[in-house]
Amino acid sequence: MKTGDCCNRVVLVTKADTGIRETAELLRKSHCGSVVVVRDDGTGAHPVGIITDRDLVVEVLACGIAPEQVSAGDVMSGDLVLVGEDEEVVEAAARMRKAGVRRAPVVDGQGRLVGIVTLDDLLDFTAKLLGVMASMVRREIATEAAHRT
Repeated sequence: MKTGDCCNRVVLVTKADTGIRETAELLRKSHCGSVVVVRDDGTGAHPVGIITDRDLVVEVLACGIAPEQVSAGDVMSGDLVLVGEDEEVVEAAARMRKAGVRRAPVVDGQGRLVGIVTLDDLLDFTAKLLGVMASMVRREIATEAAHRT
C-alpha cells in the first residue's frame, strides 16, 4: 500500500514568520498536536519544518522564553523526514523509525505538501490489515470445513 492511501490529507500549516503564540493557538483551536511549517513559492506549499506541542513545551516554555520573542521558524524542527505519496507504507515507517519521528509530511513528485502520516495512521492501517488477515483465517477454516464434510 502507498503512503498516500493511508495519510491524512488535511494538514495544519503555518509559515515560518508566524508568531509562536499564534501557532500554539492554532494547535489548540484545531485540537492537533503538530503543524507543518511551509513556504509557498507560487507552485504550492513546500514543507520546511514541523512544530509539535511538545516542541512548544520543551523549546519555549521550559526555557522561559517569552512566546512574543520567537516565531514558528525559530522553534520548528527543520530536519524533516519527507515521505513521497507513492512510497510504500512499510518503507515510510522504516524511515520514520530510523529518524525517531512520529509524524512525517507527505509530498507529491514536486515536493508539494499533500498530507501527513503519523504513528496513529500507521497503527490504524496495521490494525485494519490484521483484521483482514484474521478474517481470512476464519474464512479459510469455514471453507475447508464446508468442503470436507
